[in-house]
Amino acid sequence: MWKCLFLFLFFREAEKVFSANETTSVTVTESTISYSTASVSASADVSPNAQSDSTAFSRTVTLELSQSILGDNSENIVQPSATAASQQTSQTINASVTAPPELGCMNVDWSDPECQDVKCVEDQMDAVSNCMKDKPENFSLSNMKVPEQVVKTGMSLAEAIRSNDENKTRVIITDNIAMEVGLFNSGEMKNNFKKPTLVFPNYSDPKFTGKWKAMGDSVAFTMDKLPFEGEVAYSVAILPDVVGESYLDKDMIAWQDNHIPDSALSELYVVGDKLMTRKEVPRRRINSNLLSAEFRHKNKSEMLSGRLEKPALITLKHRHTTEDHFDPRCVFWDGNLEAWSNDGCKVGKTGKSETVCECTHFSTFALIMSVNEKVDDADRKMVVTVATVLGSFSLLALLICAAVAIVLTYHQRDNMRIALNVDVSLLLSQLVFFIGLSTGDNSYFAKPKTCDVVNPFVHFFELAALTWLLMEAVHYYSTLKPLFNEKNTVPIVFYFAVGWGVPVAFASALADFAYPHFGDPGRSEFCWMSIRGGEAWFFGTQVLVLVVLNLAARAFIAKEIACWEGDPDDIKIERTRNRMLTSLVLMVVIVMTWLFGVLAMNNTDRKIFHYVFIVFYTFQGLLVLLFYCVRNQEMWDYRKDKKDEEEKEKNKTYDFVYHP
Repeated sequence: MWKCLFLFLFFREAEKVFSANETTSVTVTESTISYSTASVSASADVSPNAQSDSTAFSRTVTLELSQSILGDNSENIVQPSATAASQQTSQTINASVTAPPELGCMNVDWSDPECQDVKCVEDQMDAVSNCMKDKPENFSLSNMKVPEQVVKTGMSLAEAIRSNDENKTRVIITDNIAMEVGLFNSGEMKNNFKKPTLVFPNYSDPKFTGKWKAMGDSVAFTMDKLPFEGEVAYSVAILPDVVGESYLDKDMIAWQDNHIPDSALSELYVVGDKLMTRKEVPRRRINSNLLSAEFRHKNKSEMLSGRLEKPALITLKHRHTTEDHFDPRCVFWDGNLEAWSNDGCKVGKTGKSETVCECTHFSTFALIMSVNEKVDDADRKMVVTVATVLGSFSLLALLICAAVAIVLTYHQRDNMRIALNVDVSLLLSQLVFFIGLSTGDNSYFAKPKTCDVVNPFVHFFELAALTWLLMEAVHYYSTLKPLFNEKNTVPIVFYFAVGWGVPVAFASALADFAYPHFGDPGRSEFCWMSIRGGEAWFFGTQVLVLVVLNLAARAFIAKEIACWEGDPDDIKIERTRNRMLTSLVLMVVIVMTWLFGVLAMNNTDRKIFHYVFIVFYTFQGLLVLLFYCVRNQEMWDYRKDKKDEEEKEKNKTYDFVYHP
């Protein structure tokens, strides 16, 4: 009776525990029923089945019946337990539930999968394929570990193939992995195989359909010199999506294939104790699928090692067949270096759509190609156009200013001689700047060799302009308070000596400094000083010294004007005051040109710096024309006085007295 009641209650509770789609097998073992005063509960302990190729789960169910069901009598309490191993002193119930798990990263044994059948390998590859597409957090392998893991899984299947199996080849296809594994006897191949080469994988297999049939990537051996003896297990996998379209960093390419072995003398320069080259390594990327191959003697753990007597022929199809991809290089993934290396691999032959590599070992192979990038140069073209147009106005303004002064013969005056030297300094600076301006034949990038010549001269002439502004301040101060003994000193000689001597000294001090102007994004549309960090002080100190001296000289002039005891309406005071203000504005514009020129060089992708630089550079010429020509009251007064003298000379009358 108790047994019947127990079975009735068990099935009623079990129906609540298990879902309708689960298959439950129940085994009741005759045993001694133990009684206790425990409460009633039902628990399900679920653990996955140990068999790797099965989807079944084993559940251990324990039912405890309490006093509330069977009464208060402790003798009536039944406590059966069900465990995986039947116990003779208890009631044992085994429940086996079949429920297929979802494929995913958690189902992949990343460490060392030991699949021994096609179904397991397919599930494994599906999980890997899903992981590669979804990139979940638990995808613990790096991209370049995937080919190694895939081939390792394939070798586990290949090792399980028996020598007497009728079908010794297995093909596994997923969304982004195609793999062929198998077993062959090299002796039988040499005797029975009629083709000159042995190719893996065999694309004539019916499982290769769609995009996979058109892949064409393969490993081939010439039949006369197979690098195998006896039975050989193999695994060949094609992985199109492991690496994307991005360019390879330098640390992803082994040094021997990444350094520049030869450079012209003009491309070399020294930075500290290092010999540097301006010759750039072209940008490169993988332009093929990854092909991973492993061959191993049957029932031997070691891979076929050492150099092959005759290299394997690795055919890799090009992903991009356009002319902008060139210079193919056959490489393999070196796990020790964690980089692509060409050691033991070379290009056998290449065409527009494929390259055949000759490699003396097995690994994960790929094709690296250099790329001529088709970059959008519209922004750089606009910068060059604006610089050309506005710069032309600036040059024209400087030429007009100099021409007017010469035509009016005002260039003989010391103050105008100084102004003309400021004009000439900026004029030559901008002429040299135009020489270094980029053109369309170089994608609107300034040429490094040109900039090596242009930059020192731009540096020199801009320093000269600041120095001549200082000489102008000294000159006007001397008109208020004599500085020179005119009997022993010719002021203009002093001005020329300092005005050009100081820039020569400063520029010579940096003659050995390398003017870097290459790289990406280190290149720009025009030549200017590209300086960063501590290097800025090599240039900034010189500019700072000249600016401080200019400000100090103008401070002395301001003091003299403020303490002037003569006629406050003296024209000399008015002209000096105006000249100091205009030259101060011009000095600020020159300094801002320097600043934004450096910012443009150091931030070539931010074109706002380029346009601000061009505007300030243009203002230099326009302000010189405005201050030293259009609004130069001294010059126009000189012209008026000269014209009046000429008019007087023209209208001058002479009286002659005749003395017989």
